[in-house]
Amino acid sequence: MAKAQEIHGFNPEGSLRECLIAIFNSRIEEIYTHFSTLYSDKDIEVLHRTRISARRVKALLKIFRPLFPEKKYRGIYQIIDNFIKTLGPIRELDVMILMLTKYISKYLQEDVKALLLFLAKLKNENLKLRAGLSKSVELKQFAREKEFLLSITSKIDKSGKNGKPPHLNVFRSFIDNTKIALPFLYDGIIEYSVRVLNKPRNKYDLHRMRIKTKPIRYLLEIFPTGYSMKTDEIYRDIKLFVEKTGDIHDADVMCARLEDFLQELRIFNKNQKLAKEKIATKPIREYMKMLKESRTDNYNLVCSMLYRWESDNFKGKMTLQKEDEESQVARYYL
Repeated sequence: MAKAQEIHGFNPEGSLRECLIAIFNSRIEEIYTHFSTLYSDKDIEVLHRTRISARRVKALLKIFRPLFPEKKYRGIYQIIDNFIKTLGPIRELDVMILMLTKYISKYLQEDVKALLLFLAKLKNENLKLRAGLSKSVELKQFAREKEFLLSITSKIDKSGKNGKPPHLNVFRSFIDNTKIALPFLYDGIIEYSVRVLNKPRNKYDLHRMRIKTKPIRYLLEIFPTGYSMKTDEIYRDIKLFVEKTGDIHDADVMCARLEDFLQELRIFNKNQKLAKEKIATKPIREYMKMLKESRTDNYNLVCSMLYRWESDNFKGKMTLQKEDEESQVARYYL
């Protein structure tokens, strides 16, 4: 994932209100910095960085939603969400093209003809979608809304404690509010575990669980590296979880597209009178087999992480409470 820019002037010990002003100003400026080169720079990472920077803002909006007036929140959230969705199909194709190109590079072209045809199909779709970016109504609107998005910081609740979960308080420090928010966000992940554990084909809930995990990652990455052992430890675990569930999702999307293309090839082959005119489907089937095996490995890892989180009281760690010296010594000898 694209690395977030450092937030200048951010101090986790400062008040939540002061920190949110610095965070949102920095993150929104970051989006528009990447967005300014979206049309001129053909590097696929530019689109990826632009979209990820918008996802960071979206996640933070959801976490701190209780602090914003509903009308203002909805207006800004909708602009960000539309922007992300507009870039989503292109990013999905970028990922599939990267995955397929990496796999194909290991073989002679004549041995993977079917996959080369599929790759050409993906690239053609990608080119069409990228060509349409300059005409996108959502992107044109987004280009005009920078000041409106930045105005979100002026609407932060100044009254202090908000009565909605996770019960944030703008006068308390950012770190103290994080201690409240993290366990609350964790519960949103775990509610899916019953539907995910031992149910590898439940793609929908597994994907929803991944989406629920991302806000924790985006919240923790705000903290400077080394700020505390606990924030670093939780971030590493959450980062791995998001990456592995992401790999599973990518495999699912790729396999679904390959199934459709495989059916197209079979229809084509059925209408060929000569065997030499048919296109071998074996490369596609072998690639799908590899994807499914990799998916199984990643799914097993994700399940083992969920079991470990529960047995090790991962939610308790998210309160970020410091252990006293005695408990640290006891844990050392266990």
